[in-house]
Amino acid sequence: MAQFEVAHARTSSNEGGYANNIKDRGGETFHGIARKYWPKWTGWVLIDAQRSKFPKEIHSSKNWKHVDKILNEIPRLKELVRSFYKANFWDDIEGDRINSQEVANTLYDWAVNSGEGSPAKAIQRIIGATADGDIGPATALKINTYPDQLSLPGMLREKRVQLVRDIVKNDPSQIVFLKNWVERAKYA
Repeated sequence: MAQFEVAHARTSSNEGGYANNIKDRGGETFHGIARKYWPKWTGWVLIDAQRSKFPKEIHSSKNWKHVDKILNEIPRLKELVRSFYKANFWDDIEGDRINSQEVANTLYDWAVNSGEGSPAKAIQRIIGATADGDIGPATALKINTYPDQLSLPGMLREKRVQLVRDIVKNDPSQIVFLKNWVERAKYA
């Protein structure tokens, strides 16, 4: 069975630390958790309690490492990030039921980056399951019994690259992220 800690270690290196890029549709983020999409995440309370220590120009990437240093001194934040990802992404893709660590890693990273729906539908189409966007026990079983296990991660990566290209095609303002999205999709 695939292990969450392995997948999370790999993905968390892609998520980085604190960021507040005005071009990012998610707005302020901490380790990839976007305040706009996850406003009730408990970690925001701890982050907001430190806000008086942040540099005034918070939208400048040169100041984000300083904010990271402040926030990394709060041990509880690391556990909140870990439990957030486990509950909201790993468990949603049925990561504990997937045999292949590489398939689980690929699904998990894509789910973290784009939400569960796109990677779930992609793998469901590949394995011949109903593409409802929800990986449940039946989909996990079909993933595990798919005859060509070694090709699944590559096929998923191809679908993911196509998705990010489509995002930019439909919203050209997102082109600033395309290179990183494609690189992440190829190696995640």
